[in-house]
This record gives sequence, C-alpha cells and structure tokens, in this order.
Amino acid sequence: MSHAFTVLFGQAEHKYLIFTFDHRYKIEKQRGFFGSADHIWIVPFDSCKTGICEEKMNPLFVTEELLDDLDDPMYSDSGVGNFFVDKYVKQDTVAWLLYKNRKKIQERTIEYAHIKSKDVLTIYFVPIIAKCQTHQFGYYKNTIITIDGTPSIWSDFWKEEKDFVNSLLCHDFSDFDYIVSLAKRELMSQ
Repeated sequence: MSHAFTVLFGQAEHKYLIFTFDHRYKIEKQRGFFGSADHIWIVPFDSCKTGICEEKMNPLFVTEELLDDLDDPMYSDSGVGNFFVDKYVKQDTVAWLLYKNRKKIQERTIEYAHIKSKDVLTIYFVPIIAKCQTHQFGYYKNTIITIDGTPSIWSDFWKEEKDFVNSLLCHDFSDFDYIVSLAKRELMSQ
C-alpha cells in the first residue's frame, strides 16, 4: 500500500510515552448531541529527562485506517488523527492495547453557560516499549508516527520513574494543542 508520506527512518525498540487526549463535548440536553474522539500523541522517553517536552511530541496513528485517510484526496483534514472512541476493538491490536493499559492522569471540564454546553478533556497515559517509524506528510512535511508490530507495555515505569510520575500528574497541558492540523488541501474547481 502506498501512502502520501515518506518513511524517514526505522528504529530499534525504545521507550516511549503515549498521551491520549479524550475530548468529549455536550451541547444542550434537548439536542441530545454528544461526541467523543481521542487524539493520541507519542514522545520518546529520552527526550523527557528534564520534564515533559510537548514540543517533541508527535501524533501517533494507531490504525491502518488512519493512514489510509491520508491518501484520500477528498478527505477533510479537520479530523486527521482523530480516533473515535467507539472504534476501539480487539482486532485493532495496537489501539486496543493502548486503550486497555492507559491510566487517567488528568481531567478538565469547561462549562459554557451562554450556550449550555460542556467540554471535558481527559488525559490518559501509557508507557510502552516499541519500534516506531517517523513519517512526513503533506505540503509542510508534518511529522506523524506509527508503531511497527505490537508494542509491549513498559510495566516497570511506575516503579522506576517515581519522580517523573509525580511531575506527570502535576503537569499543565492547557497550552498543548492536541488537535492534529495539516495544511488544507485545495479542491480543484469543476
């Protein structure tokens, strides 16, 4: 399968930190509208030795379906990288593994009284050991990451990295733009 990006390099297995930003929103009960989508990001643990480095985090595409979307010339980039929560199924091995092993580290709720809506952002975390690929996509060569094969959960992380865990739990992600934005594709006029 050919994708609209270039593989830059393959790596040996390394330790990575996965952050999932689960954004849910609700607008007026009588409308009954409710949505949920996860935005999954990855950062090499080595780049976080002095703290969590959002500037080194990249979107993680966990299923082949997400990569296929990048090849679709009609695809609207507004949702690139969104992983809709109802799509977690055992057949998507990597997504399912990350979903089942993630731990909630933070939650923020913002209520908007004037439009009777509420945004809830829950941040989950899972440390893994994996072999990853870095890809560049789009006009501006945006970086996305994929995992080769099935990662393993870095289960000793919680015991070995207690200082990092404490800083992780207190870290303020409010300025982190977790929504993947790629250059808009212009459709040719008919």
